[in-house]
Amino acid sequence: MGKEIEKKYLIRENGIEHASEALLQMYNSVEALKKDVLQNGKSIRQGYLPLYAGLKLSDKLGMNADFDFNEARLRDKAGKFYFTLKGSGGLSRNELETKIEQEVFDEYWPMTKGNRVEKVRLNMPFEGHTLEIDVYTDRDLIIAEVEVPTTDAAKKLSSLGKDVTTNKTYKNKNLAK
Repeated sequence: MGKEIEKKYLIRENGIEHASEALLQMYNSVEALKKDVLQNGKSIRQGYLPLYAGLKLSDKLGMNADFDFNEARLRDKAGKFYFTLKGSGGLSRNELETKIEQEVFDEYWPMTKGNRVEKVRLNMPFEGHTLEIDVYTDRDLIIAEVEVPTTDAAKKLSSLGKDVTTNKTYKNKNLAK
């Protein structure tokens, strides 16, 4: 089991931009950022299983989650398939992820109907960490996330936009439709 510690920033939503000066030093506009992500990023589709199905799949895969999870996610990241359990939390939360075969993904994917998001992700270095910029292809939304090793490292990051780290509205599980 691991800990996920990440800051999450809203860059654009429904035509309203929140890009910070730090982000605009990397890209001269939000449109330029979006174009780069869509041209050079990797497509991701992810869906959220009902918790009972997540528990069944985690047992089938021999995963031993030693925490209470409230998310069970399937992800197809450019043809590589993953199953992830996540606990509750904002800046920091428990996470357990494993790579799965496409057959397992295909078997469980129908159970995510109505609880899915589609996006394109571009990774790049940022202040000694990895910045992930997600352009959602099913709505007008751009989110940037930076995963860090400690909460102290998170506090030292330059802001990239509106900080929505603890805003549950922007958790992918809640964005899924």
